[in-house]
Amino acid sequence: MAEANSPGAAGGRSLPSLLSAWCAAAALLTATAIAPPVLAQDRNAPAEDASAQSGAQSSDQSFDTQSSGTQSFGTQVDVRWVLVPALVKSRKGYVQGLEQEDFRLFVDDRPVPIASFETGTEAPISVIYMQDLSGSVANGDKLEISRQLLNCFLDRSRPYDDYTIATFGNERIQVEIPATSDFFKLRRSMWKWQPRGTTALHDAVAWLPDLGTRSENAKRVAILVTDGADNASTLTGEEARSLVRQAELPVYVLGLRAGTAPGATTEHLERQSFLHVLRLLAFQTGGRYASLSPVDDVREICESILQDLRYQYVLGFPAGAGDSYRQIRVEVDGRNRQVTARRGYTGGVPTPAGSQP
Repeated sequence: MAEANSPGAAGGRSLPSLLSAWCAAAALLTATAIAPPVLAQDRNAPAEDASAQSGAQSSDQSFDTQSSGTQSFGTQVDVRWVLVPALVKSRKGYVQGLEQEDFRLFVDDRPVPIASFETGTEAPISVIYMQDLSGSVANGDKLEISRQLLNCFLDRSRPYDDYTIATFGNERIQVEIPATSDFFKLRRSMWKWQPRGTTALHDAVAWLPDLGTRSENAKRVAILVTDGADNASTLTGEEARSLVRQAELPVYVLGLRAGTAPGATTEHLERQSFLHVLRLLAFQTGGRYASLSPVDDVREICESILQDLRYQYVLGFPAGAGDSYRQIRVEVDGRNRQVTARRGYTGGVPTPAGSQP
């Protein structure tokens, strides 16, 4: 184990149809069997035996199949694949070279075998880039900062990474560019951005669980760029917080600031409440929240996020269908190491690896 220092269907949807579509997608996700994503091992690392991986962390306590009709750990049910991105750091920087047996995974404080394991800085990355295009983004340099940020990500991405661009504003949320590695097409799209209308930020957050299931890459992330205002959502903050728990990928929230003092006290308090939802979104999914202003170094923030993704480990396990929220905890061997990982998922209990489709 080595420790390394950190290196320097397009189209719009109305909000009612969006919510209906999301509910249908969520129901389909939990009611049907979903195969694990294709894992791309590090090109320089030897492939490991899959059967050894799935059994490395097996435990009698983990799979207690009861004869009653109550669903318990190990019950044979329709399954989905739960991915748990994990970032490991020490005082020296990113911790590299960890193996599957160095990790311990817990669901609701019970050990769960790690059935799939992704590592390697060469693995392809899928990015969902969600841009706020409400009227308030036209103030100050917010739109220019947004374009600089996307340009930075594309400049530092690899040819096999893919991006999806989604925007929200003027009471509409839409995928402008479906997943593609055509960086020219992605750059061209951002020059068509025209901020206008109101902001449905909570509704955009509620769309993330749907968007997060569309990628086949194990390493995936959502980047939400917004000024934090919300004046058009059909969802309350509490409803949005509940839906945040269903996000299937780390969410990095980048808050745009115009560099001026807030207006009326009421407006400031309302914006603070929306920022609380955004910070919670980042925390629950294993992402980060960062504030951006004209004086901030956009390149530094962009490079930091991409480094997180490159050095990320992705643990996976099958779980049954269900609608309960279950807490996830990841531990790693070694002293003075900090693990940042997804905090939970919505679904059934973990199932034996042999029950995967």
